[in-house]
Amino acid sequence: MKNYLFLILNKIKTMRTKVKILCVLLVAGFAFSSCDQPVSQQDAIDFINAITEEHATLQTEIHVLDELLDNFEEETCYEQLNEVIETAELVLSNITKIKLIEGGENYFNAFKAFAEVQIELANNEYSKIIAILSLPEELYAEKREEHIELAESLLDKFYEVYDNFVDARIEILEHFDLLADEE
Repeated sequence: MKNYLFLILNKIKTMRTKVKILCVLLVAGFAFSSCDQPVSQQDAIDFINAITEEHATLQTEIHVLDELLDNFEEETCYEQLNEVIETAELVLSNITKIKLIEGGENYFNAFKAFAEVQIELANNEYSKIIAILSLPEELYAEKREEHIELAESLLDKFYEVYDNFVDARIEILEHFDLLADEE
């Protein structure tokens, strides 16, 4: 079980980096709303290409993880990462429509700061999981169930911060009446 959890966590580590990149790309999407001019066609193309590339890579990683999870009860990672991808796809559909909005820059800066905090929290939770599963085999075996339960709890927290990220983004879209454009 311990080795199996390590295998899953290694996959999550790879995806964690890709999710972080997606988060940065999502934040960059709001930067366009604080520009003096509407989004240029080239900027939109570059942004779409960047997300598309990361999206394809992340989908491949998730497919591998999904196969692992067929024999493991914890499916939170697949579901949460899929939600992040869906959020990125929503940005894709709307990015060329975002133009200068009064107050947009303040919202962008606040959102960017929030995202950075959430990413840091996720990194901390991931580090705790690795620390637990890196215990010597004899120590791990003594409290195996306790450690597995704690690791799964931390995993839930790890993905919870990305839920917070998505929720904050939706609030901003609603504030500027952009949510309808993405639906």
